[in-house]
Amino acid sequence: MLTTHKEKEEKINIEEAYKIYKEEAGEQIEEIELKKSFFQKYRDKVEQQADIKRKIKSEQRYSDTDRKLEKMRMECESIQLRQRENPNYILSKAERRKQLAYMEAERKAKLKKQDDEKKELLRKAKRMKRRRSAMSNVPKSVQETIPYIADYEEGIFEILEGVYSKTFEMQDINYQVSKEAEQIAIFCKYGEFLNYFSEDMLVNISIVNKRANQENQEDEITFKMRHDNLNEHRKEYNRIIMRQLASGKNDIIQNKYVTITQKANNPFEAVLRFHRTQQDVINNLQHIGANSRILSTTERLSILHDIFRPNNVGAFRINYDFIKKQGISSKDYVAPASFFFDRDYFQIDGKYYRVMFLNNLPASITDDFIAKISNTDFPCIINIMVHPVEQAKGLDRVNKQITGMEAEKRESEDAAIKSGYITATISHDLEHSLTEAIELRDDMINKNQKSFLTSITVMVCDAMTMEELNENCDTLKKEARKYTCTFQTLNYQQEEGMYQSLLLGHNALLIDRTLTTESLSIFIPFTCSELFQPGGFYYGINSISKNLILSKRVNQKSPHGFVLGSTGSGKSFAVKREMLNVILNMSEDEADLIVIDPDNEYVGFISAFGDIAEIIDISANSTNYINPLDLSKNYSDDDADPMTLKSQFVMSLVEGMMSVGDTSHLETIITPMQRTIVDRALRHTYGNYLRNDYNPDYQPTLVDFQSELNHEAELSEEGNIVAQSVEYYTKGSMNVFAHRTNVDLKKRLIVFTIRDLGGQLRQIGLSIILDFIWNRMVQNSNCQKLTFLYMDEVQTVFANEFSANYIENLFKRGRKYGLVITGITQDVEGLLASPNARKMISNSGHIIMLNQSDSNLEELATMLHLSDSQRNYVTMSEEGCGLLFAEKVIVPFNDSFPKDSYLYKLMSTKFGENFNIEEGDGKLTNEDATELRKRFKLDELKQKQLQRKEKDNVAEKEQREEKTDIINDVDENIKVENKTIHQDIQQLFKTMDGNGELLQPEGVYYGINPSSKNLILSKELEQSTHREETTLDFEKNSGLSKEDRGNEMQDSHGVHETEEDGGKQNKVDEILQDMPDDMRSILLDRLLKNEK
Repeated sequence: MLTTHKEKEEKINIEEAYKIYKEEAGEQIEEIELKKSFFQKYRDKVEQQADIKRKIKSEQRYSDTDRKLEKMRMECESIQLRQRENPNYILSKAERRKQLAYMEAERKAKLKKQDDEKKELLRKAKRMKRRRSAMSNVPKSVQETIPYIADYEEGIFEILEGVYSKTFEMQDINYQVSKEAEQIAIFCKYGEFLNYFSEDMLVNISIVNKRANQENQEDEITFKMRHDNLNEHRKEYNRIIMRQLASGKNDIIQNKYVTITQKANNPFEAVLRFHRTQQDVINNLQHIGANSRILSTTERLSILHDIFRPNNVGAFRINYDFIKKQGISSKDYVAPASFFFDRDYFQIDGKYYRVMFLNNLPASITDDFIAKISNTDFPCIINIMVHPVEQAKGLDRVNKQITGMEAEKRESEDAAIKSGYITATISHDLEHSLTEAIELRDDMINKNQKSFLTSITVMVCDAMTMEELNENCDTLKKEARKYTCTFQTLNYQQEEGMYQSLLLGHNALLIDRTLTTESLSIFIPFTCSELFQPGGFYYGINSISKNLILSKRVNQKSPHGFVLGSTGSGKSFAVKREMLNVILNMSEDEADLIVIDPDNEYVGFISAFGDIAEIIDISANSTNYINPLDLSKNYSDDDADPMTLKSQFVMSLVEGMMSVGDTSHLETIITPMQRTIVDRALRHTYGNYLRNDYNPDYQPTLVDFQSELNHEAELSEEGNIVAQSVEYYTKGSMNVFAHRTNVDLKKRLIVFTIRDLGGQLRQIGLSIILDFIWNRMVQNSNCQKLTFLYMDEVQTVFANEFSANYIENLFKRGRKYGLVITGITQDVEGLLASPNARKMISNSGHIIMLNQSDSNLEELATMLHLSDSQRNYVTMSEEGCGLLFAEKVIVPFNDSFPKDSYLYKLMSTKFGENFNIEEGDGKLTNEDATELRKRFKLDELKQKQLQRKEKDNVAEKEQREEKTDIINDVDENIKVENKTIHQDIQQLFKTMDGNGELLQPEGVYYGINPSSKNLILSKELEQSTHREETTLDFEKNSGLSKEDRGNEMQDSHGVHETEEDGGKQNKVDEILQDMPDDMRSILLDRLLKNEK
């Protein structure tokens, strides 16, 4: 390509300007030169790609003028061909007009080409101008690389001159586990949210996965040590929580944001524009079900800080007064030490980053694409940049595309007809594109579908090495290929890609693709709700995201709740775990815990905490007494008269005493006259106590109340009926409540066991317990203290009308006094039979639902609006798995509590797993906890040793069996060899004279008699005396000592072996030589014992 004079002159000017700048820059020349070189390469690459695109576009599609000119040229050539074939051919007027028209069209085409060349020259001149401007705008510091001009109040940033942005944080919602109808509703509402934005706005939807600050996270989830005797238990519980934290993806925190960008003439106008927009954005997200809030300026700077300084996540601090005094920028608080941008990656403080974009989309894709892509275990930022297009412009663009494709289709048809084909052969790609374009136009006209210029990018962050960066990028690419999509690296555009990923609202990349509202909505950013409230109670691990579940139940609008689960579902363990949270996470001044226990389920657990616990057995034979007439100044709430409230309670108590029928269908027979008698007798009973200003020494009991009723009995028949009815509970067999209180009702942990409280006495006992709870609740409320009430087998409470009404009253009014009620049951069917219970379940803000039977699940699913996927978490689920309802949030959870902790044994109700503290006074102290931890660690070590020993025993047994097989084989070989030797000796024996010699047939060979030179053979089964005599004779006859005899025997044996060609003994030697040492020793020992 020729270079024009003007371009040469501009190039010379650039070089001269650069030389002058180089002299002024001095020591900074290396960095600036590097940036200049990089920027120059980038611009050249972009321009080259633009030229290629224009060339391809011009080659693929002709303009209407070019097509007409080509058609006219072909007609003129056919006319000229006819003239050449026939020199006498006379042109018609039409043919002459065609030739003149072609000449005119050709002339205009040449003029147009010249104009295009001029425009190309002007375009090149503009490029050079941009290059000169770009060279002068190369960032000179890391602060200038951060792409915003200024930050203002209310979270507004000026990212370019006259362009402002604001960011909203939105909560995730349960989309993937919702019903299909609910998913469709959310999908449509999300489309309406996108349609809200006009063409003068940019919408940036971002999903940020960042590493958690371990110190901050540990501080948020662990229990603080306190000045009591429970710190060892807190240490053990913290150890468990930290282990659970490490088992999931809790080191990655995911947040979701929406950034809106608008143009304004100045910051004040920007504030007004955003005021009109921000509430609509919040309302639209709320309509979807996602709560959102506006991020402050400090919070937006904190996000930038965590991206640029990943080693100090969560440590952002800024002092605006100091900034004003020093004249510095907020960028100084978020900027890293260095940036380095390369072709396909960049570095921040030596760590590796890369930006990729979604290059192609398939014809169809599922709505879980973003959910799968964002579920990573490494830091990344997923960005969906959306630029709404005006409806008219969008339609015009689609119509032009349709017109061009239809023209191309007609040309193909005409060419086919001219070539003699009956039907036209049209490209499948063209036909498919045309069909899609027509459908797109119909959607935009008839289905309220807007068009959006969309680009999807992913910035992979914070890799320590290039290998780690490539591995993380390959993970995303592999996940995208499952959806037939491709992530492609941005070459020479990494800096622009970083700009677009920073939640500032930049649209710095020219990689847009046109999508309709419906197509864009498929990239819905919602997955599942998370429940992570720092300082909350631990409830397990999120089954979907594998993150910890922490919930501040007491902060909910309705903290009351239920734990519903079938037998063996982990119901009791879940309740005890929450109780443990209350005991360890709250001090004695913050919360009390009361349990109504009908099966002594929680006695061992609560009593393990020693002095702060009190177990109160309520039964006819119990020596634990509670006086139902206990009254204090704090008995009533607000300014109500305590005596009036106590009178109402005693009236209901007497009603129960005078009622007939079973506990669930009581028929009250008390009359208005009798009510008056009871009230009068009660006031006389309390008279002395009230006159002495609530002095405990004058505290009345039911016995005193009976005395007043007896006095009323003397005055009227009605009084006599009441006195006779109540006497059974004051002086009769059921007088357990007619004593003064002898248990400590001021303890922090109280368990009322009512297992042995049967019949109508249970109704009275429950009434007295509930009255005590009311009294305790009011007292705690005056001290700003919470009261946690747990009722096991709660369906039995609702079976009685009085207690059911009392609990409902506590449920309605309790929150105002700091009461937190938890009902526990495995009989869901019996619970749902009570209208009061159904109403309370529907209004509960906290429900733990574990495994359910089909019949119970069907009714609960209808009541609580569960989807089919949510039902799966409570159908045939494992122990400790289920659903947690926290107001509007429903989270599937799994609590695999470590079994190697003594706390697990303390809470477990499985047969053989739970334990009781048998030594001492039955209290679990810090020393006990330390000893238990050591014991459990020792048990674990012993168990590992036993397992190792079992493995060793199995291996040893296998080796022993193998050795035994070898020994048996050797024994068999020796027997064969011995038999052969005996046969040879027997043959030799027949040829020798055995007179006076030791020649016993089938005896053992001992050598050669030195006198006679005959064999010495002796049976091994002869008696020892005979052997000894023979030996003496041998020694005597041979004249050899015992030692010499042995040597002679060895020598003779050797001679024998040699004489027998060494064949027999050599075979045995070979067998022994090939055997392992330990096996050889075993065999030799056996041979020596057998004297063989």
